Amino acid sequence: MVDWILPTFLALLIPLFIILIVVYFVTRKISRLMFVISLFTYTIGVLFLIDKYDMTKNSIIITLTLSAIVLMAVGYFMIKRQY
Repeated sequence: MVDWILPTFLALLIPLFIILIVVYFVTRKISRLMFVISLFTYTIGVLFLIDKYDMTKNSIIITLTLSAIVLMAVGYFMIKRQY
């Protein structure tokens, strides 16, 4: 059921890291790297959950909504701690 996750993850991650290394040496900004890597990891994580538990349409929407709320809360508290 979840046999596709590791080959897909590695097939996408290796070119992504090569592109990110090139972008880093051109721009010297690590924040862009972290953003793209976190977005990639989040996407693969959600796809894994959907495939692992054979989710229906409603449970997929609930999962995406809850994860978006959690990420917004984490972002809000990280910004609050900065100021």
